[in-house]
Amino acid sequence: MISAYPTPGAVISLRSATWKVLSTSILKRGFREVHCRGLNGLVRDKEARFVWDLEKGARVLDPAAVRLVPDASSGLIDTKLHLEAAFRNTPTTTRTPLTLGRAAIDDLPFQHLPVERALAQDRVRLLIADDVGLGKTLEAGLITSELALRGRADRILVVTTRAMLTQFQKEFWTRFSIPLSRLDSAAIRRMRNRIPAHYNVFDQFDRSIVSIDTLKRDAQIRDAIKHSYWDLIIIDEAHNAAARKAAAGSNSQRAELAQLLSRRTDSLLLLTATPHDGSQESFASLIEMLDPTRVPDPTRLHRSDIEDLVIRRFRSDKNVAADIGQQVPKRQLIRRNFPLSPEEEIAYQSIAELHLDLDEQSTRGRAIDLFRTTLAKAIFSSPAACLETLERRIRGIENGTARGTEEDRLRLRDLADQVAAIDTGAFRKYQDLLKMLRDLRWTGKAPRDRIVIFSERIATVSWLAERLQADLDLAEGQVARVDGGSVEADVRTQEVIDAFGQEKSPIRILIASDMASEGLNLHFQCHRLIHFDLPWSLLRFQQRNGRIDRYGQDRPRSCLGVGGNLKAA
Repeated sequence: MISAYPTPGAVISLRSATWKVLSTSILKRGFREVHCRGLNGLVRDKEARFVWDLEKGARVLDPAAVRLVPDASSGLIDTKLHLEAAFRNTPTTTRTPLTLGRAAIDDLPFQHLPVERALAQDRVRLLIADDVGLGKTLEAGLITSELALRGRADRILVVTTRAMLTQFQKEFWTRFSIPLSRLDSAAIRRMRNRIPAHYNVFDQFDRSIVSIDTLKRDAQIRDAIKHSYWDLIIIDEAHNAAARKAAAGSNSQRAELAQLLSRRTDSLLLLTATPHDGSQESFASLIEMLDPTRVPDPTRLHRSDIEDLVIRRFRSDKNVAADIGQQVPKRQLIRRNFPLSPEEEIAYQSIAELHLDLDEQSTRGRAIDLFRTTLAKAIFSSPAACLETLERRIRGIENGTARGTEEDRLRLRDLADQVAAIDTGAFRKYQDLLKMLRDLRWTGKAPRDRIVIFSERIATVSWLAERLQADLDLAEGQVARVDGGSVEADVRTQEVIDAFGQEKSPIRILIASDMASEGLNLHFQCHRLIHFDLPWSLLRFQQRNGRIDRYGQDRPRSCLGVGGNLKAA
C-alpha cells in the first residue's frame, strides 16, 4: 500500500514532472512540505520545495507499477548502447588532460599549460592573461571541456561584453560542442513573461552567456544571481571588472558585480590580455576574486604570492614564439605626422585660452579645466566631435540644464564658429588619411585588402563613414560602421562584423568605436588597422591592435596612427 503522503526516497509525479523526495517537513498550520530533486526533462537535477497539500494532481508513484520493457534488439544492442552511454557519462578521476588534440582547433603546445594548471588545482581559480590574439577563449574552452568530462561543469555562466556575445557563443559551440544559451535583455524579458514570478531566470538554463552590462543594469537580475550557484563562471575581458579608486558609474557597478559572481561559483576563470593598468590595487582586485586570502595588502602584492593563479605569456616568449612564430607574421607600426591648417591653429589656440565664468565657487577652476580637456579630446578626434560637444553645452546653457552665463554662451558660440570653419580641406588629419591610402595604392577592389579604422568618438565615426565613401568613390555598402550606439543595434553590429570577415562581402572599410576594440576577430580579410585618433589609454591601444594582430593572421600587419601628430596630441 502506497502512502498518500510521500516519504524520503519516494518518487512522485507533480506539475507534469517526476521528482525524488529528499526530505519532508511540517510547516505552520499543519501544512506538509516536500523537498525534491527533479528526475526528468527541464527539472532534471534541479531541487525544489512544494507544499504537498496545495498541489493538485500530485501523487506518489508505485514502484510495483513500473512496466519492464524487454530488449528485442538483435544481440541486445540497445542494452549495450545504454550501458556504453552510462559508462561514458561516468566522470573520470584522472588529472591527465583528455581533450588536448581533440578539439576543432590547432593543437598548440603553449595552450596546454592553462589546462594542466587548472586540473592540478582542487578548485579551479585562474587568471589567464596571455597577450592579445593568443587564444584565451580557446584555452577557456579546453578547460571547460575537461571540467565537464569530470562532472565539474554542469552549470556554466559566461560573462562578456555585448560585442563579444555571438563570437564567444560560436567559438564554444563550433570548436568544443558546448552550447551556451544567450541571455540578452530581450531573452530575459521573454523568460520573465513565461515563468512564475518567484522562479529564478538563471535556473532555467544550465549553460548560458550574458553581457556584463545586461547584468549590472537590472536590480532583479543581481538579486537572481545572489540566489543562483554555478560550477564554472568565465568572465571575459576581466580588466573591465577590476576595482579602481576613481571608478564611478558603470565601472564601479561592473566591479561590484564581478565580486558577487566570484562568490557564486566553484570554479572561476578570468580572461584578459591587459590585466594591469599600472595600479596595484586594481590588479589586486582581480586576484581577490580568485582567492581573497592571497591579498592581505593590495599595495604589497608580490609575484611569488600568486604565480599559481596567473598565467601570463607574450608572443615574444620563447615557447610561444616556437609554436606560432612561423604562423603570425611580424607587426609593423607606422606613425604619421602632419602640420595643422591655419583654421585648426586658431581653434586649438582658442580652446587652450578658453575662459568661462561658470560660477564663483571654489571648484570654478577645476570645472573650467575639465570642460577644456573635454573640448581638447574632442578636437583631437575631429571638428565634428568638437562641434557636437560645443552645441550640446550651448543648448544646455540656453535651457538651464548646464551651468554658464550669457557671456559663456557667446564665447562658446564664437568657438563653435571657429571649429565649423575647419572644413574637409582644412582638416589636415583627414587629408593625411587620404594621402596615406593613395600612397598604399589602396583601391578597395581586392577582397582581402580591407581596412579597420578606430576612433574614440561616435560623431567622428559617423563623419568618416559619410566622407570616405564619397571621397574614395566607394559604392554603397563598401563602408560600414559599428559604434554600439544602442542595445537594439547589437544584432546589426554582429551582422556587420561577421560580413567583414567574409570574402564575398562588399565591405572594404570598417569604421569602429572602441566598443569593437576588445576580443573581436577582425583579421580574416584584413591586415591593416588605422588609429584615426590615438586612445588615451595604452591598454586600449594594445587591445585595438589585437583585432588584426592575432593567431591565424597570414600577412604582415600594419597598424598606422594617423592621430600621431605631436602638435595635435
